[in-house]
Amino acid sequence: MTLFASITLGFTLVLVICCGEKLVRLAISPIAEETHAVASLMTQLKVDGQDVYALVDAGSPYTFFVSKHWYEGTRSGDCKEIVSKCYECRPEACQEGPVRSIRYSDKTTVTMFEHSGEINFGRATARGIKFYLMTECNRVPFASLGLSPPAPSYGPYVPTIQQLLDRPKSQRPIKRYAFSVYLSGGEQPTGELILGGQDKSKYRGALEYVTIVDKAFPRIVLSNIEIGSTSYAIKGNNEASIDTGANTLTMPKSFQAVVMHSLRTAGERPVNITEASGMYRISCGDAQYLPSISFLMRGSKGKLLSLRVKPSSYVSEETEGRCILAILFDGPWTIGLPAFIGRYFLYDWDKSRIGIAKVK
Repeated sequence: MTLFASITLGFTLVLVICCGEKLVRLAISPIAEETHAVASLMTQLKVDGQDVYALVDAGSPYTFFVSKHWYEGTRSGDCKEIVSKCYECRPEACQEGPVRSIRYSDKTTVTMFEHSGEINFGRATARGIKFYLMTECNRVPFASLGLSPPAPSYGPYVPTIQQLLDRPKSQRPIKRYAFSVYLSGGEQPTGELILGGQDKSKYRGALEYVTIVDKAFPRIVLSNIEIGSTSYAIKGNNEASIDTGANTLTMPKSFQAVVMHSLRTAGERPVNITEASGMYRISCGDAQYLPSISFLMRGSKGKLLSLRVKPSSYVSEETEGRCILAILFDGPWTIGLPAFIGRYFLYDWDKSRIGIAKVK
């Protein structure tokens, strides 16, 4: 998710070498809480021997987990009932240090304190990794693997990938501050988070690059949005995040009227879309008639690149016969999970660019 502004490591490594790159690979898939129809992109980690599921978040540098002591004690929750599960300090409760609070662009707030431990990344285990433990959240608690680069606005915290790179060269599990994310198409997409670079065998053709224009809050520049065959120019506030941590396509409130009109009328036939509390619903039988949504972005060589999102990617079944659109109009431009289905993304922070291709 996109944020608002507000060590000694030891490794036991089994690495995949691809095209001269050291890569650490983690399985990913969209997972939804039982109370939510719209899924988020998650990966499984083992932290001090405990299984947790973390949001794959390219829009934030912070890695944190849900404190079992807080959630089951202070909040009287049940760690087994949330997707992320919980982290338990053993053999005694953690000594809480100074807390910090962060606020995301969707108004989610998290309060947490710093801790450290061993994280297993599937094929690499890193000891002494600094992360945070959540002690308050204004929504269903969740864990997060923060992937964005360090920036002064985030304070002294060193992101997890940077901690992996801060080892002596011979001990680093990865070589550079880059990672890839890809998801298959279809109703139950799966894929990988690849730390350290890319795997060219997973996508078609060559990557097309868009330039990151704001590295502190990684954003690219949008030129137009197309709904079906109708194009709308984006002027003024035209920076957008391509964010693995966002589970919706989020647009400014000023685009709500024109976008919803086009979604209702620009498809194969007109459809009825209802709205309640900022969420949009449609009969699942009508979803097939919705138009595609395309984002036109400024490429690294000056040309415009089009990122097309099919209706099947931005519509989720909420109840039998009733579907919900993964679209919001309450924040800055954010291209979230629906755009990742069927695509490969390379986040090359060192070169301030994001590469995009279709998956094989």
